[in-house]
Amino acid sequence: RVRARARACTCACAYALACVRVSMRCAHTQAKEDVQKKRVVVTSSETRALQNLADAEDRIGYLNTVRKLPHYGGVTFPHCPCDARKTGQIVVSVQRDGLVVAACDDEGVSQGQETVFEWSELQTCETDIEEEAFVFKYTRKGKEKWMRIYSKYYEFMLECAEKAQAEQDWTDDEPDSPPSAAAAAA
Repeated sequence: RVRARARACTCACAYALACVRVSMRCAHTQAKEDVQKKRVVVTSSETRALQNLADAEDRIGYLNTVRKLPHYGGVTFPHCPCDARKTGQIVVSVQRDGLVVAACDDEGVSQGQETVFEWSELQTCETDIEEEAFVFKYTRKGKEKWMRIYSKYYEFMLECAEKAQAEQDWTDDEPDSPPSAAAAAA
């Protein structure tokens, strides 16, 4: 009986380790693709560092470096109108550290203005079904304000914002903790 249990445990552990390896490969492949397709902001020195990590096949180091880059793991939505701008539109990006609102013209061309709302500044996030809007209340300089973003993706914006806030709460205890080396063994 002891041998049967040991084999079952060994099989379960081997299966779990295989799943972790597959997950690590998927995350690494996605991170490399995000860097190659410029979905994340990478400086030239970071590009060299990432290339060195890739050449060394250091998946953990690569992922730890990429996850600290701006826009990594975020969701960017197509340009849309909002009530905070009289003319032009915005591009909304839900990031790990907050909600990024970038001004653009009616064709989506950036106007170089970007506002980051940290999750701690947001008081409420909700949707307005009648107006098809993602709505949030934020506090800046002691004043509370509302912003309405009109997009056909308003429900998904809310889901992304809620998930990012929840993940921020998870990582507040250990913000820079890397995955374990044993878990990432390939």
